Amino acid sequence: MLKNTLSLFKKNPVVSKAIILQICISLIAFFFVGGFIENIFSNYSQAKSFMGNNTIIRDDSFSSGPQPDFNEVYTWLSNNPSIKAFGTSVEGFAGMNELRGYRHLDANSINYGVVTLMHIDKPYLEADLLNIAKGRSFNDNDFSNDLEHIPVIITHRLGLDYDIGTIFHEQHFNLSFEVVGILDSNQKFLKDLRSPDGYEIVEKLDVMMFAPLAPSAMNNISVANIDDFVQRFSNFFVAIHDNVNIDKFIDEINAAFNNHFSFTTLENYYYTGIKNNLSSMTHYFIFLGVMLTITMIGLLGTLLESVDRRKNEFGVRIALGATLTKISLDFYKDVFNLFLISTVLVSFIYIIVAMLTSLSIGYITILSILLLVLLLSVLICLYPIFSIYKIEVVKLLDKEL
Repeated sequence: MLKNTLSLFKKNPVVSKAIILQICISLIAFFFVGGFIENIFSNYSQAKSFMGNNTIIRDDSFSSGPQPDFNEVYTWLSNNPSIKAFGTSVEGFAGMNELRGYRHLDANSINYGVVTLMHIDKPYLEADLLNIAKGRSFNDNDFSNDLEHIPVIITHRLGLDYDIGTIFHEQHFNLSFEVVGILDSNQKFLKDLRSPDGYEIVEKLDVMMFAPLAPSAMNNISVANIDDFVQRFSNFFVAIHDNVNIDKFIDEINAAFNNHFSFTTLENYYYTGIKNNLSSMTHYFIFLGVMLTITMIGLLGTLLESVDRRKNEFGVRIALGATLTKISLDFYKDVFNLFLISTVLVSFIYIIVAMLTSLSIGYITILSILLLVLLLSVLICLYPIFSIYKIEVVKLLDKEL
């Protein structure tokens, strides 16, 4: 059958044109539609590898999402066995499984708006936080005991001299708490932010705790690699102003969440993103519709042309007892095999181009999906084309026999 199919390809110019047309259409579809699908799968895969499975994601587009209050966050953290205890050494961003917010990835840099939350001991927070270093400087002895329960706010550094202390002083000046000190990677006091020499630069600190960030903090983060990203983290010690009760402090934390963050799951992040972008995908669907239409026309034209060229063979096969259905199906198989061959050729071209250019190797991972869609599309076209083809065979035989 393959020999007959290739012979038909050589002798039939209509088939040749149809195959060339389909190769061009398939390549365009693979690169445009494939690029869109690859972007979804690639970002999902990167997000999973960076953030782990126990993740809550934050993004500006989910302003209507559920807003957890402080107690809900605490409950989730304390009941999740995968959450690391405060004080555990964390080497690198990819190894951290804390609850975190996620903004987006792109090809040129890693742009995040991230908030990382870690275990907060609620009894300690309620009973002892008010007694921690009100209005005085700290030193290592101030919190050498019970280190895992120190209330700390952490975030990424926005520049050499722009950190969360600056953010809170500039945009949350009316809060009942403030960032007054920096902790080193061993959770020991490193710097009093109220000292005359200002905010000290910390090269690299492990991250652990809780951070309501201002919008400006989340819109200006751009780092070249994960190591640089980790180096931008710092641990900060929080002091509550005099005569402020813990309920007010918790209310302010909740307000910071409600004003600046919304949360969803990793899967819902991509599901909602695709749903919200369906309108912008209209041109993809139009393109696919045009591709299928041209494929149908190409198949039909090729089949009808083969009827006219092989009418004598029809007569012989009818005389030998072959049915119209059998004759029609045999000729359809010949042409369908040609389109199948062309699809395989497109696949090889696609892989070679992806390997020789700057295209992400991720394109190849979705090649099977696109190939399946293409084959299903041709199969969907089978019945109407075959029906028309059979009618034309009958008309021809009525004329010739």
